[in-house]
Amino acid sequence: MYQSIVLKSFQTAEMIVGLRAVLRSVWPAFALFWAVAMAALFYLYVSPHTPPSNDMIESMGLGVDKLCHIFAHASLLALPLALVPDRRLAWTMAGLAIAAGVGFEFAQLWVPERSFDLRDLTANFAGLVIGARGGRFIREL
Repeated sequence: MYQSIVLKSFQTAEMIVGLRAVLRSVWPAFALFWAVAMAALFYLYVSPHTPPSNDMIESMGLGVDKLCHIFAHASLLALPLALVPDRRLAWTMAGLAIAAGVGFEFAQLWVPERSFDLRDLTANFAGLVIGARGGRFIREL
């Protein structure tokens, strides 16, 4: 059983490295996609027409809204760290993702039907930490 777990882990790592090699070959298009995703996320944060869901995931004790915050900010940070071959550009994109994690939440202070929430900011930081660890892990593979 231990050997099958190790073998599956090795196969997964090989798949991640292969996928990263393919994506790195088209990284300029990826950088454009990342910028569009950042703009779309900003729109979702400041639009009064996109209120967050209040649904709960009972098994996790976590709201759908918080899970979306974690996933969005983890993705914004992990993808540049893992895929962009130019380290300066990757760290610039990572810095923008970190600034977005803070700035997008504070931007809601000026949107009439939205509000700043410390729990959302905490979820953003949790996503940034997960994204940083995940992106660095994939880069080191």
